Amino acid sequence: MDLTVLGSSSKGNCYVLQNRDEALVLECGVPPLFVKKAVGFDISKIAGCLVSHEHGDHAEHVGSFLKCRIPVYMSHGTMKAIEPKGTYLPLLLEAGRKITIGNFTVLPFDVKHDAAEPLGFLIKHPEIGVLLFATDTY
Repeated sequence: MDLTVLGSSSKGNCYVLQNRDEALVLECGVPPLFVKKAVGFDISKIAGCLVSHEHGDHAEHVGSFLKCRIPVYMSHGTMKAIEPKGTYLPLLLEAGRKITIGNFTVLPFDVKHDAAEPLGFLIKHPEIGVLLFATDTY
């Protein structure tokens, strides 16, 4: 399992956790073209994308990801703050409710930040064990 950092600043955040067969994207702060390049233009291997909160450096490109038919997951509060439009809508996450995305098990949890309903993620995968993703929190 490899972690590719596509952006980690106020200009845009995005990370791709992937092996040969599948990928999980964290944040939509960069255009999907960057993600497509990171996965060798095989977007079918992208199991989904997690968005922590609505600020532009984390969620600016949600609509573009959805247009590419990449499943995007976020809290209800984040979705309301973004107000995505179009045919495809994000899938909703709830703090404390575990979900499975491909072979990734994700447990969203509440974090503190100046956002509508920000989340951190405890991510489990057979290849890596457990990964904690928490950003813009204290």
